[in-house]
Amino acid sequence: MLAKVTAVRDFDCDLEDDEGLKYPKVRLRPVLNGKQALTLQPKVGTYVLAARIENDNDWQVIGVDESQKFSLKIGDNNLVIDESLFSLNNQSGKFELDAQGFVMEKGSSSLKSILEDIISAVEVIVTNGGTNPNYVKLTQASTKLNVLLK
Repeated sequence: MLAKVTAVRDFDCDLEDDEGLKYPKVRLRPVLNGKQALTLQPKVGTYVLAARIENDNDWQVIGVDESQKFSLKIGDNNLVIDESLFSLNNQSGKFELDAQGFVMEKGSSSLKSILEDIISAVEVIVTNGGTNPNYVKLTQASTKLNVLLK
């Protein structure tokens, strides 16, 4: 069945076909066991293809015209993509990208904190007869770092 999406929630959506028939709580996944292997959330107002599950009144979305969120879980790895966020994480670390910048972390260490530590260490270097660090460039690097990473 081809139908228009009228509402979306985490695990289901409401649909309406061309004849005005309403289909509430259409599943976004075939099995409702909380494991969330793959979830594709359609955008409200777009069209989806839904199929009836076996011989009952349950339906599942099997294809979307346009999605607002995609999530995938394989083992401990989680991938989430929506209109404003790309996130990949597991027990070891995470990588996230959004409008404010990106985060790369492993355990208690982040790429931003490591680079900030390097800049701070170089800024205090003073030489007696050689060339001192270029403090203007270090300040510029620190500023760019704060724009790129959060």
